[in-house]
Amino acid sequence: MAQQSRKVTGTVLDYAKEPIIGANVILKGTSRGVITDVKGEFTLDNVTTASIIQISYIGYKTKRNHSRTTKKSCGDVIGRFGEFG
Repeated sequence: MAQQSRKVTGTVLDYAKEPIIGANVILKGTSRGVITDVKGEFTLDNVTTASIIQISYIGYKTKRNHSRTTKKSCGDVIGRFGEFG
């Protein structure tokens, strides 16, 4: 059975709800990814429901989210990941 794929968008914020510019957003286990823009926003195309979205930024702990829990937009799920590593 083929997995559905879709576009996933989101915003990466710190604990102060400020956008994180230049955070790495990748599909775990692949080389497919993007970097957040000046508003902390990103878009990933062709994301399957089994994909794990991994977000990292220097000085912060890496955060992972299952794409199946993110609906179409994962801004609220990813939200603030300001724990320092």
